[in-house]
Amino acid sequence: MGEVEQLDPRQLKKSERGILRTVNKEDPNYQFVKESIRKEGMHEPIQVYLNEAGDYIILSGHNRQQIAIDLGWETVPCIVKELEDEREVLYRQTTYNLQKVPVPPAAYGRIMMRMLDENPLLTESQLAAKLNVGVQFIKDRLQLNKLPQDAQDRVDNGEILLQNAKALSTLPVDEIPHWVDRAATMKPAEFIEAVKARGKELKDMRKPGKEAIEETFEPPMYLRKRSEVAEELETKKQRRDFFRRFPQASREEAFDYAVAWVLNQDPDSIERARKKHEQRIREKQEAEQRRKNQWSVNDE
Repeated sequence: MGEVEQLDPRQLKKSERGILRTVNKEDPNYQFVKESIRKEGMHEPIQVYLNEAGDYIILSGHNRQQIAIDLGWETVPCIVKELEDEREVLYRQTTYNLQKVPVPPAAYGRIMMRMLDENPLLTESQLAAKLNVGVQFIKDRLQLNKLPQDAQDRVDNGEILLQNAKALSTLPVDEIPHWVDRAATMKPAEFIEAVKARGKELKDMRKPGKEAIEETFEPPMYLRKRSEVAEELETKKQRRDFFRRFPQASREEAFDYAVAWVLNQDPDSIERARKKHEQRIREKQEAEQRRKNQWSVNDE
């Protein structure tokens, strides 16, 4: 592994053969790591190698180097690696980065929930202090545990933006499934306002003489996955199906259909979305009826 040496972070140089992750000081992860290093120190040494010119070149740890400079450190712990060929640099960088798997938001929330479950006396503030994060950071991710598992998965794979996930989690549990697709397709500003409006409707419903406004069906518009489009380019399946169903279609109509298909706005996609919407409405009504039945039993 090599001996740990204390080197001046300002003397460490970036590799000219490529950096897989550029330093972004505005990234919340950068600020999180910086605060952790400021409080706890740098537990993981920076990986470097000595080139023929006598310069220390960074293999792994560009963010840690910049953080050390920001904090005014005179030295940082480094491990000097031996390279037989400088062409190994990108290979080493790739290996190191593959071994650093970022924790997705919903998964982070599940981990923190387990921490709190295992230590009932631990408060959110204390947990935030232990993890060197803000209390709101803890609250936001714990709130994601309210989402159904399929929605959590879509948050963690990036399909649902964190802003939308946070707004989604503020809805009543029985409302959330009906809003998941919109959370994945709407811009945060639009989605957050829509959630607020729905929350107001539900609040008004609880007032005497008020009823909830039923949701109207709107087919969600969102891009198909890149793999689906690539498959169509290779197989031409949708194109064959279109001209089999519409043999007299013009080039303009074919183009319009292709654009609609990419945006999930073609007739088949809309019909699937409609059936999914209607199924959720039925499930919601059945759940509401079960609650009413339960209330009737309790009243007796």
